[in-house]
Amino acid sequence: MAGPSGEQGAGPGTPFRIDVERGDGRIVVIVAGELDLATAPLLVREVTGELSNPVTSLAIDLGAVTFLDSSGLEAVLTVRREAQEHGLPFTLASVSRVVRTVLDLNGLNDLLGRTDRPPS
Repeated sequence: MAGPSGEQGAGPGTPFRIDVERGDGRIVVIVAGELDLATAPLLVREVTGELSNPVTSLAIDLGAVTFLDSSGLEAVLTVRREAQEHGLPFTLASVSRVVRTVLDLNGLNDLLGRTDRPPS
């Protein structure tokens, strides 16, 4: 079952959006647009709200993120930490080229459980 939250942020140029897909206790949070200082708190708030319900796993899809700054990266790390505190598996289901570059430069692929790596 899917249900868009329709969260809108103030990122200039690219509309920010968060959608949530729910099914069998699994949550996939889909983020699009710029994940930055203005929008990062929206991601954390959305995930925190979702974790108040029965959940068995959490995945974040950043495949449509067009910009990621340090605030956005911190939000992703916060969401991961919240999942761990709830005893939930956490993965990045998809990442855009922009996000991939930031994760690669910061050595965070293994920590964040990225599942969309190209074959070696």
